[in-house]
Amino acid sequence: MIERNFPLQQGDLDYFCSIYAVINLLHSKGAVADLAAAGESFTLLINEIDRVKGGSVAATATEGTDGEDVIWFVKKLKFKAVEIKNPSAPEIVKSAQKGAIIFLRTTDTEFDHYTVVAADSEEGRLGLLDSYGFDAILRDGDGWTLNGKSIEILNLYVLV
Repeated sequence: MIERNFPLQQGDLDYFCSIYAVINLLHSKGAVADLAAAGESFTLLINEIDRVKGGSVAATATEGTDGEDVIWFVKKLKFKAVEIKNPSAPEIVKSAQKGAIIFLRTTDTEFDHYTVVAADSEEGRLGLLDSYGFDAILRDGDGWTLNGKSIEILNLYVLV
């Protein structure tokens, strides 16, 4: 999606984008005030992953997470979210006002990612608060593009 070289950044070697998305979302809503608070939230989530039966930080870092994990991360940070599968553009834009994360995948299935939808999004352009450096998702007819590649938005996670 983005041509990468050194120096590396989050996402180049790990699959922690869901954790970053949750922390970025809570920051956008004023619940994570600064880097120190973000670090505390990150540490709490990492520790909780290893505490649950079958949990593994190593597996999370190298294989990623499932959709229910995003809901679990939000809950562990004392908030609540709901999941909407295959959301419409109006649902995404409306949810962005409340606080929302999307899970996207390129149509060739080579790349997937969790990111925060910015509150000022519109149906033709979803602004992002993204850990990987993406700026926006654009509407292309009935579909979406990210950095010129066709994507699907599979899941929407909304704070309630």
